[in-house]
Amino acid sequence: MAEGLFRHHIRSAGLSDFSVSSAGLLEGGRAASAQAIAVLGDRGIDLSTHLSRTVDQTIIGQADLALCMERQHLRAAAVLGVGAFGKTFTVKEFVRLGLDAAPRGREEPFTAWLARIGTKRDPQKLLSPDAADEVADPVGGTRRQFEDTAEELDLLMRGVKLLLSG
Repeated sequence: MAEGLFRHHIRSAGLSDFSVSSAGLLEGGRAASAQAIAVLGDRGIDLSTHLSRTVDQTIIGQADLALCMERQHLRAAAVLGVGAFGKTFTVKEFVRLGLDAAPRGREEPFTAWLARIGTKRDPQKLLSPDAADEVADPVGGTRRQFEDTAEELDLLMRGVKLLLSG
């Protein structure tokens, strides 16, 4: 759902220089759940052809930014290459830090801006069990749980879009 919502917001903002893809910890090749397809379908977003991928060193290495829903995803992705931690955030953490920082100027390279917002991160906090920076995964849950997660992700992706728009 995060990929579909992120892609939707990036396109609606005309940010054509961004590409969006997702990867997770489970075995790749799985279709989106019927609940996710239905909930995003109600929002005009088609997930019917989505297939999951397993995050790996190549995916993280090619990414300029890796956004995760949960800290366990962040920890798994952040160890996949040199510099991976500096570009890997939970989506809540990224939006919070990005909105707290001075906006990225048109002349400031994206990597420099990421480094700047990253200076306020405490790597030890990311190892704690506190779930404040996480989005709950609704897999196996009710339609209401999928709708709640979609709503939360939609708001967060609006924040991401705002931050990436400069």
